[in-house]
Parts: sequence; C-alpha cells; structure tokens
Amino acid sequence: MLAGVVAASSHGAEPATSLAWPPAGLTVAAPASDPDQLKPPAPASIWKDKVGNGFRKGALEAGVSLGASLGSQILGSTDAHDLGLAKLSVGRVMSEVGSRDRWPGGNWELLGEVFGGEQFKPRHASLAGLTAILRYDFATGTRWVPFFDAGGGVTDTDIGRPDLGGNFQFNLQTGPGVDWFFHKNFALTFQYRFLHLSSAGLENPNHGVNTSALYAGISCFF
Repeated sequence: MLAGVVAASSHGAEPATSLAWPPAGLTVAAPASDPDQLKPPAPASIWKDKVGNGFRKGALEAGVSLGASLGSQILGSTDAHDLGLAKLSVGRVMSEVGSRDRWPGGNWELLGEVFGGEQFKPRHASLAGLTAILRYDFATGTRWVPFFDAGGGVTDTDIGRPDLGGNFQFNLQTGPGVDWFFHKNFALTFQYRFLHLSSAGLENPNHGVNTSALYAGISCFF
C-alpha cells in the first residue's frame, strides 16, 4: 500500500495544500512599543486650563463648614439671635468660563446645602434646613477664587416667639466668600452669610430672624 501512495505521488498527483498563517487579508498588529499607550487615561482636571483660570463645566464640589453668627434687630426683628451653625454642601459647575477676556470672568455653580445649629442667645433653641444656592465663582488666575452666592429654602426651628410663629420657616441667604486652593482639588473656604428666617406671613408673629454668620471650612472639587 505504501508503494502505491508513493507511486501516485510520483505520477503527478497534486500535493496537499499547506496551511499558511496569517490567512491572506488578515493583518496581525505588532505589540505596542510605546509604554504610555499602556497607561490608563489621566482623570479630567477640574480646571479649564490651569488653577484659578475658571472651572471646567461639569466639575463637582463637596464641602463642610462651621460658623457662628451675631443677630441684628433689623427688618422687624425684636431680638438679636446669636447662632452656632454647620453646613454641608454639594455643587456642580453649570457653565463654561464666561468673559475670559475681561473682568469678571468666571463660572456659574448650583449648590444644595443642608445646615443646622443651635441658638444660644436670647435662649437655647435649634434649627435645621435645606437651601438651594446659585453661586458665581470668579476666575482670578490665582489660587484665591472669590465667589458670591444667594439662595433660599426651608427651615424647621423652635426659636419661636417673639419673632417667629410656628416651626416651619423659609430661609434666605446671601453673601461673599473665597476659596484658597492649597491643592489643585482642595480648598479652604471662608464666607460671610446674611441669614433671614421668616414664614412669609403663614404664621404669626412674623417679625423674622436676621443674623450675620462667618464660616470656615474645607471643600473638595472633582
């Protein structure tokens, strides 16, 4: 039998086709020689270009601050209400850097805040509330980023008479502040806030609470 096979091969039978690799039309890529191609992509910066030149749209903020306030007998208040306060905030940069070629360039930011504290004068009482804040962050080109914000929300408090009637009150807040970036993503935050509490006439009395607070805290941007 072996002889027959050899004979068939010698009388012009076509040899078996060999398998070639890679098949025609298929290209096998060479391994990447650049080690940078193997690295994961760098995380997006919070800055449009460099620290202090305005935030990237979509950048996020989370912060915590402690403060104390001195009350004022203004806008109808019969007592001066002194408070100790704390607040937690989260925010998102909502706009690209505006007016970059002239002052005041910067970004619009929307924040939500949870705040609470204790009244220690004229008597002990507590308060807690939620506030929506619209803020403008100024692009200074430095690690000092000033801002101004304003907003309003709702409050639960037992401060009561003679200035407030009922526990449910609205709050209005506004004031300037500044972030000092000791790291490209972390800042010490200092702010003045004017705080007004009243029921908008839903409860009586409605003389209101008016107080000026100074806050210090830390903020993380990512």
